[in-house]
Amino acid sequence: MAASMDISENTVIYKLFCANNDGNYNTISHEALEIFAEKYVSQITGFLRRYIWQNDPFNLRIAEPGSFPHLEGVTTFEDNVEDEWFIVYLLFYLSERDRNLVIQIQDNDGEFLLIEAADSLPNWSASATRLSLKLHIIS
Repeated sequence: MAASMDISENTVIYKLFCANNDGNYNTISHEALEIFAEKYVSQITGFLRRYIWQNDPFNLRIAEPGSFPHLEGVTTFEDNVEDEWFIVYLLFYLSERDRNLVIQIQDNDGEFLLIEAADSLPNWSASATRLSLKLHIIS
């Protein structure tokens, strides 16, 4: 997702990149994405049933053709930021069960998880001490 993409206030956008059986992300079929979407929703159905959403619920759909193949969802949470953090929890839960799942999540502030983690990053990663740096956070 491009950093310049306009995201409405109080909205979170999440993308799930799934690998096919040979570990390839860019050749996954539409049918395989449908299966992944059903699998992921079934894994979190128990959480979804008990949760009351402020506005839009968690949702997954297959991204439009022409983009890198993935699942995506958009949720507007209005004044209830807890909805946004609950979605983070759901996505983390899914990522623990599928080690090949790659997730990207943004709101109108951008990569808000990186913003939250900024104080925990090593000192050498500060913008004043680097020329060109890419930091990959892997758990």
